[in-house]
Amino acid sequence: MNRRRHELLKAPAINGWNLLRAVTAPISIAVLIAAVTAELSSGEGFSSLVQFSVRCAVPLLFVVFAASSIQVLFPGSFGRWLLRNREYLGLSFAAAMAWQGIFILWLVVGHTEYYVEEVYVLRDAIEGIIGYTFRLAMNVTSFPRGRRHLNPGKWRILHLSGIYFLWAYAFSTIGGPCSIILTRSFSTICFMRAHAQPGRCVRPRGAGGETSQPPNPAQQEMAGRLSGWPGSS
Repeated sequence: MNRRRHELLKAPAINGWNLLRAVTAPISIAVLIAAVTAELSSGEGFSSLVQFSVRCAVPLLFVVFAASSIQVLFPGSFGRWLLRNREYLGLSFAAAMAWQGIFILWLVVGHTEYYVEEVYVLRDAIEGIIGYTFRLAMNVTSFPRGRRHLNPGKWRILHLSGIYFLWAYAFSTIGGPCSIILTRSFSTICFMRAHAQPGRCVRPRGAGGETSQPPNPAQQEMAGRLSGWPGSS
């Protein structure tokens, strides 16, 4: 059973760029259906589409944030699959959030009066600009050409601070009953990260605390993925 699941999770259809397409396609279809059924002649219709697009994207943020902790606390083929595809899931989150940007731009251009009187808040505008800047920087540095300009320490600071900010931005955007789900999700991830200690899983130690043997390449690769640095992938 485990072997079959391991082979299944290595299928090309659910890895890499194919996974990105498989995730973004149904989200885009759902958003387009919502757009067709929404009342686009009013600003309220676009506001609802902005919130809907964020709700579609946030679960992907949860998975990306929790990936390394899942592998540490529940090691197995699924955790390794998450770590292998974390960059592509992150891009899927960015693609889903791109719909939010489209609807906001459409709202500003098509319903300017409604946007200025009912929606616009300087704080929200600043948060949105910072959020999109983080998303762009994180996407660019998720792959070799971009991350070669950062050392592992700076890369980790960028992505860790960015993902925390995006959680906060999601709170401010969604609000209402969905914020309760976000709060519980965020608390769950923080609990998992607090109890996850990647180093113990990839560097076995002897009884005296010393490293029993140098880590092999596979262990070094897993250590890099658990720490968030994808340079070894």
